[in-house]
Amino acid sequence: MALLQPATTLAVLAAGIALGYAGYTAPSGVFDPLLVVLVFAAGLAIGGQLPGQRMRLRSAGLQGLLLAVATLVSSAASAAVVAAVTGLAPPRPAAAIGAAAGWYSLAGPALARIDPGLGVVAFLANLFRESLHIALYPALARRGLRLQAIAVGGATTMDTGLPVVALHGGAYEAAVALVHGVALTLAAPAAIALLAG
Repeated sequence: MALLQPATTLAVLAAGIALGYAGYTAPSGVFDPLLVVLVFAAGLAIGGQLPGQRMRLRSAGLQGLLLAVATLVSSAASAAVVAAVTGLAPPRPAAAIGAAAGWYSLAGPALARIDPGLGVVAFLANLFRESLHIALYPALARRGLRLQAIAVGGATTMDTGLPVVALHGGAYEAAVALVHGVALTLAAPAAIALLAG
């Protein structure tokens, strides 16, 4: 039962990949309304828990900002180190891919301007990061890593990852995730531009 949620998420992701590979596409205009409904549902879940946790939520903003700084620095640095050790990419563009922090729709086009191959890697690596967060957060939260696991989602914790954090973490964790995601969304374009050169 503990693995049901991550397994379901991975199964749905795999089904989507298979259908996309087979040539099926979703009707245009379907994604934005679904995302709005998802974020609204997360807001309902958070709002229902707020009255009992008002005091703890005062520190959520600061904790979200600190976690965002740690996420940005560690993501960029670790990507640069892996690139330097493996020789698969120059360290600076690799750091830019890491600094995107899950924002694949920004990372792909931004890095494709330097090199189309890097653009594909940036898109896929950051898409994988978002998917990994959605799949693994429930299990990590059950192991007491509710706050630390927010970092896996990067910038996506303010939208697609927020309902997962709200459901499996709690109201405080969701507030931290929201601030974390917003801060990274604001910082990622400048970090990518700086690192990519």
